[in-house]
Amino acid sequence: MTASTDSRISNRSNVARREQRLLSMTVAARRIQATAPLARRQSRPLVALVGIPLAMIAALLAQPLCTVPLVVCAWWWAPHDWGWEWLVGVGRGLIGFEWAYMGASALAVFADNRLVVGAVWIAAPAMVSAYAALRGTWLTP
Repeated sequence: MTASTDSRISNRSNVARREQRLLSMTVAARRIQATAPLARRQSRPLVALVGIPLAMIAALLAQPLCTVPLVVCAWWWAPHDWGWEWLVGVGRGLIGFEWAYMGASALAVFADNRLVVGAVWIAAPAMVSAYAALRGTWLTP
């Protein structure tokens, strides 16, 4: 091997290293661009924890496939403190759907006793609220 051959091999390896660095910087820049909207998303806790569950109840009763975009919206608008706050909104929507479905089914089955069905249907969340009020707060043991 001559000196010119060694210098050509050295230049080729330097060019390959530069291209590899440039490619890795390009990939890193694209990753940052892709995750930038996620970092800039603004939390809307009232919408995520109240509005989305109400919309989920209506969507599950009318058209269950419409709940997938609502779950994504709950994730997008939920606060970012813990990372799993969006599940609270989704859980509230599912519990509300169950309550509404049971009430509607009970009204359909016991059509002659609407007053009794309504009283029992309203008494269920009232008892949960009374228990929470008597206990103080949800966080105290």
